[in-house]
Amino acid sequence: MNSENLKKSEKNSAFPHSISKSTATRLPYYLRTLRELLEQNVFRISSTKLASLMNMSDSQIRQDLSALGASGLKGYGYDVNTLYTSILDISGARDEYSAVIFGTEEMINMLTSRPVFIRQGVALKKTFVSDSKKSYDEFEKYCKDNKIDIVVLATELDSTKNAVEIIKRLDIKGIWNFSDVKLDMDIPVKNIWIDDSLMNLCFEIGRRERG
Repeated sequence: MNSENLKKSEKNSAFPHSISKSTATRLPYYLRTLRELLEQNVFRISSTKLASLMNMSDSQIRQDLSALGASGLKGYGYDVNTLYTSILDISGARDEYSAVIFGTEEMINMLTSRPVFIRQGVALKKTFVSDSKKSYDEFEKYCKDNKIDIVVLATELDSTKNAVEIIKRLDIKGIWNFSDVKLDMDIPVKNIWIDDSLMNLCFEIGRRERG
C-alpha cells in the first residue's frame, strides 16, 4: 500500500467528506476482517481474497480501498497491517475518545460484557444507572468535569427525554443511542435499533422459507 498517497489524500479532504457514505458504513467490517487476518498471522492479501472473505465484489473492494488512498502492489496485494492501521486512523478509531454509558443496568451489563470499546480505541470512563435523580446529577457533573467525548445512551423510553436535556448542556461530541427514541441533534448520533434488527432477521428467514 502506498502510505504517502494515503497521507496526501487525508490532507486534501477530511474524513468523512473524502469518501462516500456507503464506503464509510463498511469501514467497521473492513476493520473486523483485517483484525481477524492479523490474528491468524496473515500479513498480505489480494483484493480477490478479501472480497471473498467479505462477500463483496472484487471491484467494490478496490473502489473502496482506492477511495481510502490504498493501492495494492501487483503480485503482492495489500499489506494487511498497514491497511488496518490506516483505516483505524481514517475512521478516527485511534483518536482516544472518552465515553460514558448512561442507561439501565441490563443495557450497561450487555454493553460492557464485550471489548467493543477497547477494540475501537474508545476509553470507557464510567457507567451510570439511570434510576434516580442523583444518578442524573452525577452523570452531568462527571461529564462536565472530565470533558467526555461520547455518551452511550441506553435508557428506557420514559428516561430518555431528561437524559437528552442534560446532554444538550454538555460539550459532547457524539451519541451512541440505544434508547427507543430516534435522536436528531447538532452533533453526530448513531441510532441503534435492536428491535429492527431482529425484525429484519425474521423477515429474511420467512422469505427464505417461502422460497
